[in-house]
Amino acid sequence: MTEFYPQKMITGSEITIVGTNFDPIASNNVVKINGVVAKVNSATATTLAITIPTAATSGKITVNKGAVAATSSNDFMVMNNPYQNVRIKYITTIETKIRRLFHYDSSNRLTSIETCLMDNLGTLNIQSINTYTYLPDGKLDKDTYKIISPASNTSTVDQYTYVGNVLDKITNSTIDETTASSPIVTINSIEKYDFIKGSINTITRTDSQGKILFINKYAYAIIAGNPQIVLTQTPGPGSGGGVSSRTTLYSGDVLNPLSLTIPTVQESLFFEKSYAFSQIADDYTFFPALNQETGRITDAYFYINKITKATQNYQYEDK
Repeated sequence: MTEFYPQKMITGSEITIVGTNFDPIASNNVVKINGVVAKVNSATATTLAITIPTAATSGKITVNKGAVAATSSNDFMVMNNPYQNVRIKYITTIETKIRRLFHYDSSNRLTSIETCLMDNLGTLNIQSINTYTYLPDGKLDKDTYKIISPASNTSTVDQYTYVGNVLDKITNSTIDETTASSPIVTINSIEKYDFIKGSINTITRTDSQGKILFINKYAYAIIAGNPQIVLTQTPGPGSGGGVSSRTTLYSGDVLNPLSLTIPTVQESLFFEKSYAFSQIADDYTFFPALNQETGRITDAYFYINKITKATQNYQYEDK
């Protein structure tokens, strides 16, 4: 066994073990994390994809193939998941009185988010809805956004495409259903994902003609046991001038309950415990407050030039 990645993750997530002489038949490899057996999802002679078991704790990874055994030189770190038994019920933006209601199926998969405007009496009026559909293997297929009030004949769709189990691209399109029998589909942009060792390396967004709108470049480190992510966004020739290059620092290992609800890519599991970036003359900062007992986000604060612009309140329910 030469390495494994990511080196830190929550239970239920998938990690990859790299080495030599593994059995290509998955069931012939016995993998344990600190003594707890992990499910081997797929295998080649040089890689094993495993799921971190619920009972796992931080420690060495071992692989047994018959009488032959290997042990990792480093410990795998199991992250605490404070959202393991709960899901988001709604998120309310206090200043604008906008509430997002989350709906799920019997498998706890997100099916829709209704964005509502709340009046002074607390009555909710639906403004728009996001609908989520899934592929037979459970991966996200489409995220469809539609304006409800005022009524609209158009919707916006994010179509997720994969190569194996890895996200390859997201195609954003507008669908005009003014004529129901012959809807008009217009591609707006395509985001192409490039990964290195299970983490995003770059995201390149192009328009329908292939002109680059921007390139997101990600850099990673683990400092004092916490993941650090540096995102640098650079506009392309198709951006029309727009935003100049900017760098965002994401720090901490606070999980983002939204990205847990809508799984797309591994790096998004790490929430912005705090982040800051500059855009033209404005400085943006974001900070989530945590319940010290549960470790869950209770409120999130967004600032522009150190002035509070939005406060979001998170409410949860049992799964």
